[in-house]
Amino acid sequence: MISKKRVILRPIEYFFHYSVCFFILNGLLGIIYLDFMKNSEFVLKQYYYILFILIIIMFYIQRRRLKFKIFKTNLSKKEIKDAIKETSIELNWIIDYQSNQITKAHREFDISTGGSWGEMITIIYKDNHIYVNSICNPNGLYPSVLSYGWNKKNINTFISNLKQSLK
Repeated sequence: MISKKRVILRPIEYFFHYSVCFFILNGLLGIIYLDFMKNSEFVLKQYYYILFILIIIMFYIQRRRLKFKIFKTNLSKKEIKDAIKETSIELNWIIDYQSNQITKAHREFDISTGGSWGEMITIIYKDNHIYVNSICNPNGLYPSVLSYGWNKKNINTFISNLKQSLK
């Protein structure tokens, strides 16, 4: 689950997580092909560079989103699980997997919450540290790069519930 402090996804999840990059690359290749067929010669145009730079930027943004937020804690596993349960009730998480150290959950699309197609939440607790990540759900109905603030809300609500456990 943790590799260089990033979430490890299944191959199909990686594909959908990075699909925006593939989509822009496909568009760039299509434009180059159409230009080549129209002019019968390959000429590098300025918008080729702009699209290529956009692909690189989107790749790094998507890669950075896989990083865990790391928090040091002295809470017991029961207190952490209670905070997860409280957050899952509060934010309508669906727990997909839970063990002594790992919890994977997701939040599905809900028209009333506005915008987001859902998120995948990963929480790992070991060695007095909690690793938390929330990304747009690569297993969702539609892959998305915009969470409309839900990734941050998932993490902040969970951390808030952890702080409540300290009291």
